Amino acid sequence: MKHMEMKYIFLRKGNESKKNDGTSQSLTKMLTHLFDNVSESSFDVKTDKVYYLIKYKTTNKM
Repeated sequence: MKHMEMKYIFLRKGNESKKNDGTSQSLTKMLTHLFDNVSESSFDVKTDKVYYLIKYKTTNKM
């Protein structure tokens, strides 16, 4: 069996992290249910972007 690790970066634009309404935390929880390891980088104030690094492993049985 072959294990492959893939990484995805999700970009989100807007002022969601500046608001204290739990939008960022809800998105992180949702992505955690879909993927094994989800980490959110620090919020970039200059560009109003939030970067999510998604890492998960797939198994290739061929």
